[in-house]
Amino acid sequence: MKNIVIICLLSLVALNSVAQICPEGIKQTKPDTQYLITGDNDDLVIDTQTGLMWIRCSLGQMWDGNSCTGTATTYNWQQALNAADTHSFAGFSDWRVPNLKELESLVEPACYSPAINQSIFPNTNSTFYWSSSPTAINTANAWNVIFRFGNNYYSDKNYNAVSVRLVRIGQ
Repeated sequence: MKNIVIICLLSLVALNSVAQICPEGIKQTKPDTQYLITGDNDDLVIDTQTGLMWIRCSLGQMWDGNSCTGTATTYNWQQALNAADTHSFAGFSDWRVPNLKELESLVEPACYSPAINQSIFPNTNSTFYWSSSPTAINTANAWNVIFRFGNNYYSDKNYNAVSVRLVRIGQ
């Protein structure tokens, strides 16, 4: 039994370290042309389809001019909401945790590990990202998107191993 647990844990670690896969012949639905890179350091992204402005890196990471570096910070749901409320970036202080529909708008279903446009949002974790949307059935849970395959799921709001990407209405 102990060996099975170790094998499962090693498999999870291996899945987190796999490079993004976009199978040939499957047309991507979130091409680079859908996004406008902006900001003084090219660290902001405007989705031309939704009008939303995104910080290019997950909270905890920094844009170095080429990529998102560092490790994404993880939060429980309330901590994520609080971090967004106090976050100021690129001269804007109205950043927020996206709702489920907004977060799902970043999913690139033609790719996985992670299921997102990696040239626009590099070094995105393949793990959970919080949305601001609580579940209707159980108020102790909130929705998130798992970017390994781009599916949504819910987690206990106290679960503190979830990344965050902030959004605001673009202008």
